[in-house]
Amino acid sequence: MLQSSAVYSYNDLHDREANRLHPVKKHRPLASGAVSPNQALIIAFFLLIATALFWLFLPSSKIFCLGFYFILQVAYSLGLKKVALLDVRLIALGFVLRL
Repeated sequence: MLQSSAVYSYNDLHDREANRLHPVKKHRPLASGAVSPNQALIIAFFLLIATALFWLFLPSSKIFCLGFYFILQVAYSLGLKKVALLDVRLIALGFVLRL
C-alpha cells in the first residue's frame, strides 16, 4: 500500500537515531545512512501524491477507511507507539483495516 510506505518512511525518519543503536534496525536504510533524510521526505511525498491520485477513483467508503488508517498510522508514529498495550492494539487495528 502506497500510503503505508509513506508513513513507514516518515516513522523511520523520526526514529533513525534510536534505530542506529538497535542491533537489527541499524541496518534500515535511514539508520544506516544509505538513504538521507531529504531523500526519505521526497519518497514519502511522492508516495502520498500517488496515494491521493489513487483515492480519486475510489468510493467514499473506501476513502474514509484509508483516511482513518492514515491518521491512525501517523498518530502511532508520533508517539502512540510508546503507550503500553495501546501500541499492540493499534498495530492489530491497522492489519484489520488493511484487509
